[in-house]
Amino acid sequence: MKIETRVINDVTVLTVHGDFTFNYLDGVRDILKNAVTSASTAKFLVDLSRAKHIDSSGLGTIVSIFKTVVSQQGKFGVIVHDDEAKEVFYTIGLNKLFPIFENEIQAIKSV
Repeated sequence: MKIETRVINDVTVLTVHGDFTFNYLDGVRDILKNAVTSASTAKFLVDLSRAKHIDSSGLGTIVSIFKTVVSQQGKFGVIVHDDEAKEVFYTIGLNKLFPIFENEIQAIKSV
């Protein structure tokens, strides 16, 4: 798994490449949290459009990042293309915590 960090306008976009699962999360939580705490912006998007698989550990990591951003009075959202993955977010109610977007353009405008 690889994490790509980009800043578009004043939004930090953290793009996950590969499996976002328990087996691949070693150290990734720290990388993501460090990216959030050291960023020059207070607006963050986690882009899962290039993630192959997401399990409960990956979802827990997203919630943890969300909590870190909110504790810094920041804004947060997630980009999810895959309908099956999107359904998981809605079924467990994560869409009530933070917005779920279908594409980067829409997400950057809204965050």
